[in-house]
Amino acid sequence: MGDLEDYYYLKGSIHRDDDDMLLYKITRVYVFKRTNKIVGDTALILTDGSQFEDSTADPIHIRYSAILIKRYEKEKGPVPT
Repeated sequence: MGDLEDYYYLKGSIHRDDDDMLLYKITRVYVFKRTNKIVGDTALILTDGSQFEDSTADPIHIRYSAILIKRYEKEKGPVPT
C-alpha cells in the first residue's frame, strides 16, 4: 500500500472517472479511519473550470485514482511549449 506521504504528490492532480466520464481533482489525501486505507477527496471540475466539492461524497481509493490520473495524462498527450 505504501506510506501516506508517498501519495501526497497526487493532491491537485486531475483525472477522468471511468463511470461518469467527468473530470475530478484530488483535493486531499489521508488515511480513512473506518478502513485504514489511503484515500483522496475529490472535487468535480465543472465546464467553466470551477470546482464543486461534495462533502458527503465517498473518498476514492488513492491507488485507483493514481491509475486514473496516469490514464488521463496519457489521453491528453504532451503539453505544448
